[in-house]
Amino acid sequence: MKQYDFVKYMSKPLNRDIIDLFIKEHNISIEKVDLFYDFVDTLEHIVYTTYLGDDVTDIPAKRKHFNWCWEKTVRVFYDEGLLLGDVELKSYFGNFFGEVFYNINDDDKKGVFVKGFWRKIFDIHTDKSAGDMDTLVELYKLFNRGMVNIKT
Repeated sequence: MKQYDFVKYMSKPLNRDIIDLFIKEHNISIEKVDLFYDFVDTLEHIVYTTYLGDDVTDIPAKRKHFNWCWEKTVRVFYDEGLLLGDVELKSYFGNFFGEVFYNINDDDKKGVFVKGFWRKIFDIHTDKSAGDMDTLVELYKLFNRGMVNIKT
């Protein structure tokens, strides 16, 4: 596939029937999608609101900050009876925040381009591209594998 064709494939909006087919084919539960979004939204909020800034944070401190944010988010959901966030999922989001937040040196631009990104991925009622659906399916599977209901 040529690069232009790939970009076109990844960004072209899918029609509603294709989105519904994706959801059905991958056994995606709307309730779980909402739960998984809540987890990501909580993590993102904690990362953004507790970061001290690049002027006082070196690379090891950034890793430590993300780990602390991750554990705090996991604890919030654990207290509600759900164990979410295995090693694979933590690695996924650690890499994501490393690229779009921690590695950006301008505090005014940190996370700017991802505002609304997770909402767009997890809101199954909005228009989606093939890339959005691929990301949703990948994350859904990661979350689903690592989820344990501890209040059964």
